[in-house]
Amino acid sequence: EAGESAGADYAVYIRPTDGSPAIRLSDGSCMGFTADDKGVLVVHLREPSDIYIVPVGAGEQQHIHVPGNMAVSWAKALPDGKRLALVGRYPGQSSRIYVLDLGGGTPIPISPEGTLFRQAVYSPDGTLLAGSGPDRRVWLFSLSGGEPRRIDGSQEGDRPVLWTADGKYLIVDPLGENSTVLYRIELATGRRVPWKTIRPDDPAGMTYISLIST
Repeated sequence: EAGESAGADYAVYIRPTDGSPAIRLSDGSCMGFTADDKGVLVVHLREPSDIYIVPVGAGEQQHIHVPGNMAVSWAKALPDGKRLALVGRYPGQSSRIYVLDLGGGTPIPISPEGTLFRQAVYSPDGTLLAGSGPDRRVWLFSLSGGEPRRIDGSQEGDRPVLWTADGKYLIVDPLGENSTVLYRIELATGRRVPWKTIRPDDPAGMTYISLIST
């Protein structure tokens, strides 16, 4: 939650899908669940930033130390449960994507400077991260530090929302208004075709649709 009632650091809630009331977990900005779904990843968006793993049930929250006074704008737990992908910047530098080992150590850059995004999805085998590059098109970034590459067929403003289970296609959202046409891009060829159209039954009061990746 953001706004006056949430305070300067925002607030994190969890809401069951059965319609029961939301439960407040902590201050901060929520970045999604951990790999085991037992906690949520929370960032306090300040300089330098603080990152916490906050348990959904009983337990103590865990502080994740990020060396070097990094300002973090986005974070995602990787499927191995041992690392985080971060978008951050050090003083005097532009933002880029880093991989941080939860056991300690220095964040490892996997993208050029100037990379900004708040949504990304990882490949089914957990080796690649699809996210927006400096040109606002979708790129593939190797989580082991290999050379990044832009996806053929991606257009400026695309956001990745789903990687198919067979690893062959990426579903992207071009940020439509009131309705969203999702496109499927074949990674081997760059072929781009419409996949699904999402629109509300009643568009009154809608400004845009935001899709959240899983």
